[in-house]
Amino acid sequence: MLVLALNASVWGVVFPTIARTAPDQGGHGALTYLVKSFACILPHLALEAVAYVLGAMAGVFLSRALGKYKIRFAEFRQVTDAVLKVGLVGVGVLIIASLLESPLAPAMVQLLFG
Repeated sequence: MLVLALNASVWGVVFPTIARTAPDQGGHGALTYLVKSFACILPHLALEAVAYVLGAMAGVFLSRALGKYKIRFAEFRQVTDAVLKVGLVGVGVLIIASLLESPLAPAMVQLLFG
C-alpha cells in the first residue's frame, strides 16, 4: 500500500505540473497541449496502474490468508499459489510497462510535439 501511495503522490505532482505549464506553451492552446501530454503518458500509466493494483491484491489476499488459515493448511497453500501467480503477473505487467515506455514515450513526444 505504501508503494501505491508513493506512486499516486508522484502522479499527483506530475499532472498539475503539466497542467500548470500548458498555458506557457502557446501555439495550439493549453487544452491541445494537455491532451497531447496525456496521450504520451497514458500507455505507461494504464499498465503501471494495473501492475500496482495486482500487487496490492496479492498483498491483501496473503494478509487475509495469514489471518484466516494456519500455514500448514492446504487452503493456505492454495492462497499462496494464487498470490504468487497474481504477483508475478503484476511484475510482468510492470516490466512490459517499462519496456513499452522506453521507446514509445519519446516516439509519441516526437510525433505529437515535434
